[in-house]
Amino acid sequence: MQLTPAQAHEAVAGLMKTDRPAALRLAERFAQEHPDSRDKIRLFGWALARLYEHEKAVAQFKRAARLGTTADIEEWLGFCQRKLGHYGESAQHYLRAVALSDATVQTRAIAANAIHLAGDHAFARQLSHPGRNAPPSAALDFARWMIEFDRQDQRRALRNRLLDNDGFADQAIFFWQSRDVEALARIDRKDVLARLIEGSAKKRPAWWPETYRLPAQEKIAKGAVRNDPHARWIVKAPHLAGAQGIRTLSGAGGEPWPEGAAVLQRFIEPPFLYEGRKINIRLHISLRAPATGAASLWHDGLVFVSTHPYVDGAHGALFVNPLSADKSALQQPIGAFAAPGVALQTFLDTAFDTADARRVRDRLVLTAAQLVGSLETGGILGAMRAITGWRGLPPSFFGIDIGLDADLNPWLFEAEVDPGHGLGSPTSKEVWRRFRRDWLPLALEAPEAPHASFIALA
Repeated sequence: MQLTPAQAHEAVAGLMKTDRPAALRLAERFAQEHPDSRDKIRLFGWALARLYEHEKAVAQFKRAARLGTTADIEEWLGFCQRKLGHYGESAQHYLRAVALSDATVQTRAIAANAIHLAGDHAFARQLSHPGRNAPPSAALDFARWMIEFDRQDQRRALRNRLLDNDGFADQAIFFWQSRDVEALARIDRKDVLARLIEGSAKKRPAWWPETYRLPAQEKIAKGAVRNDPHARWIVKAPHLAGAQGIRTLSGAGGEPWPEGAAVLQRFIEPPFLYEGRKINIRLHISLRAPATGAASLWHDGLVFVSTHPYVDGAHGALFVNPLSADKSALQQPIGAFAAPGVALQTFLDTAFDTADARRVRDRLVLTAAQLVGSLETGGILGAMRAITGWRGLPPSFFGIDIGLDADLNPWLFEAEVDPGHGLGSPTSKEVWRRFRRDWLPLALEAPEAPHASFIALA
């Protein structure tokens, strides 16, 4: 039976949640079987973009466009070019999208921002004004706030509209958070983050596990595994999220060596355990602008406690990821907590005595500060400042995932530019709500912004 475009998209999108490489293979098969189908080729481009293969995605979206372009296809072309750092090309595609019949107010918002980044402030301002009968748009309000930096009365009105309605504000945050620029998007890939941290310090930071990028560092990685046969190593696919593409190996085992691009990271043991379970700490770092000193750490965070007890040597016990947990387990109490997700400050106050809680918090802040230092030294913030219309960059934030060892030392595992929220636990959703409530006024430069809720990192 031949699937409709909607059915094909549903099949690929569903598989993307559990097995992204398989989803990509399915989308590629659809495109090969239907070489004259704009929708099936567009779906293949979409799957490639989801796996950070932006150059390959551009080729597929251009194929689809030759069969009759749409605003959606031009938007995806603009999105991929933005991720590749081609801001002029990105602006051209977004501008084409605005001219097509299926364009939306959100299309106009991203087009205005892209043109601003490309350096045409006057045209961006003109484009950012909605038509007389246009529906309200949080994305467009946020875009206009970025463009009207020299018109304080306009900025004030737009800011107030965003701050007055939580649902409206969330629409803006989720829209812009996934449209970060190439410079910041680098840290989302595990191999690129590893290279950045390696290159920005003379020696490996105390909070960064022994890590190797494959295949570039394959020879030295094999030597490290062979020389310590009892150590365990985590194998991660650089571009996958959640628990996808993750496994373990050791020098003593018979596990196959990773093929293709991968990150090999020493497992930190013995880990800190709460009620016999591993934990993962999610912190949020705010970037209000690419200027030096603009990074700050939110005072709270999220701790996710594994839904399964830690059993030494058991594969599943090594990882703590709510996306792979059984949904019913996300509602179950663990120790003193009503659910696996709990606010960081609550966790510190409950799981540790006062001295240890202070020690952990101080170490977490130091880790975040040193990571931001790596971003500056590694050129990430400098690359953002080099964008022609850098004042149009959306205020941003990213998440970092940290584990603790038995001595309460933090270890950074990865960063996420578009961190997920609402992980199934009512508490984790509440943590996100509080973060958004604190962050948005700060990002929009409101006079009443709760600066005390953020810790300067530079």
